[in-house]
Amino acid sequence: MKLIHQIQSLRRLDALIRRKQTGNARALAEKFGVSPATIYRWMEDLKDLGAEISWCRFRQSYYYNQEFSLIL
Repeated sequence: MKLIHQIQSLRRLDALIRRKQTGNARALAEKFGVSPATIYRWMEDLKDLGAEISWCRFRQSYYYNQEFSLIL
């Protein structure tokens, strides 16, 4: 069950990044009920899958630099 939860969390994070509605890592952690360190770990997981993620100071959100498809 833990793997299913992780996949669901990555999909939810992916959706927020696509909409550029993440907020900072602390805000994301509150949304997910996890620590900011977990959020950073999940972002590293996405990067390992080929995502290029950056931070937009204007929108206060993470975003993808290039088109990315989360395939799990």
